[in-house]
Amino acid sequence: MHKYRTVRPLAFAAGGAAIGALVLGGPAGADPLNQRAATKFYYSIDSMAMTPTDYQSAGDFHIDRPSGTLYVGGLNRCFNAAIHLPDGATITAVTVYYHSGTYFDPDFHLYRHRYSDGATGQVAALSVPNDTGTRTSANLVLKPTLAVVNNLHFSYGFGVCIGFTDGFYGARITYN
Repeated sequence: MHKYRTVRPLAFAAGGAAIGALVLGGPAGADPLNQRAATKFYYSIDSMAMTPTDYQSAGDFHIDRPSGTLYVGGLNRCFNAAIHLPDGATITAVTVYYHSGTYFDPDFHLYRHRYSDGATGQVAALSVPNDTGTRTSANLVLKPTLAVVNNLHFSYGFGVCIGFTDGFYGARITYN
């Protein structure tokens, strides 16, 4: 009988503390001080995540496992990857890591696709006229009006087109 009286008040206290945290602090994941807006987050896209867009690209590429570099054998081959960012996030930068030779200028794109009608919006893009063949990085040009993630109405994807003297290492999306 004595154990029952001791355990029950502790259970009520623990339950009351949990309810109090929800009522006073908001639901789990809430940001009452808006600290998330001041914090940078990163979403990485590895070259190994890229999927060929067509049969020509599918039959004409390889990924070097030690370096993680995506290479192609043809003049212009394109690849895509799905992107999953938190709803309401604001994309602040898209950085790509690549090298480019003389025969083709790589193209990089971040798209959003509307579920209701399939309309495509280009969130960020860049065509790089860099023929040095050295590993480098570049930031895509963002459209601020499309930079807020809305998962209720849109899906998101990243695309790259490269030629046979180019290599793609990966990309990073910065958001808050």
